[in-house]
Amino acid sequence: MSWQDKINAALDARRAADALRRRYPVAQG
Repeated sequence: MSWQDKINAALDARRAADALRRRYPVAQG
């Protein structure tokens, strides 16, 4: 696994997390 694959995987995970956070707003703090 190249560093580019790791970066792409991290970006995909972050994008998915952002989409979930927008879809299901959770009160944090």
